[in-house]
Amino acid sequence: PDSFAERLSKRSKKSKKDKKDKHKKSKKSELKEYNDNLKDYTIDSDSKKDYNENYYDLSEEEEDFDDETSEFYYEVFELYPEIRKDHLVLPIGKKFVGCSFDILLEDKYLFTATVGKRGYVKLHKNLDLTEEIMEGLDQGLRVVARVRD
Repeated sequence: PDSFAERLSKRSKKSKKDKKDKHKKSKKSELKEYNDNLKDYTIDSDSKKDYNENYYDLSEEEEDFDDETSEFYYEVFELYPEIRKDHLVLPIGKKFVGCSFDILLEDKYLFTATVGKRGYVKLHKNLDLTEEIMEGLDQGLRVVARVRD
């Protein structure tokens, strides 16, 4: 094992090496020199794009479709539930996160749900509602989501 004095001298030797390395150019200065040495390229006026010209010939007067302010395209749509280990999952979609829906079994109202951050509505398997939905699916009934106003 090295004595304290030997270890201290090793440290001082390392610090001297570091001081020598400091005289090297930094990456920023090297990059600046490289950029200064590059030739100035000129772009011909023929090769420039004219961004004022409407590329796709779309008229600017038409209003763009905005997802956030517009109403839902369908007010009612069918759901295809997934049965998992502990839950019955109703996948509604990520674009409906935070929206409230009435969940129906054909025409029978079951409950109102808010879509979670992953686009699902989860029901625990122990609930009576879950059993009712599963029995309805076995009978061939559809699970439907209706947008809540």
